[in-house]
Amino acid sequence: MPYTVRGVYGMKVLADTLGGIEPQPYFSYPARLPADISADAQRNLVVRDGWAGFFYYTCDSLSYLQQTIIRLKSLGCTFVSPTAA
Repeated sequence: MPYTVRGVYGMKVLADTLGGIEPQPYFSYPARLPADISADAQRNLVVRDGWAGFFYYTCDSLSYLQQTIIRLKSLGCTFVSPTAA
């Protein structure tokens, strides 16, 4: 879902439509780097009023997060507080 919804227990669920940054392949899942996240974000731009969320593990290099943010901002994405969503 490319937008915010309420879960079955009434809690707000923020979509992670772009998936997460995964520097290393995991079993059958390929690595996902900032370029992959921004490519998915560009494809997500066709969704009117859509939500483009991703996740980042703090144990991964901070440079992955920085690169992702720069790439998303260059696409025109803006960042909002989760409480404002």
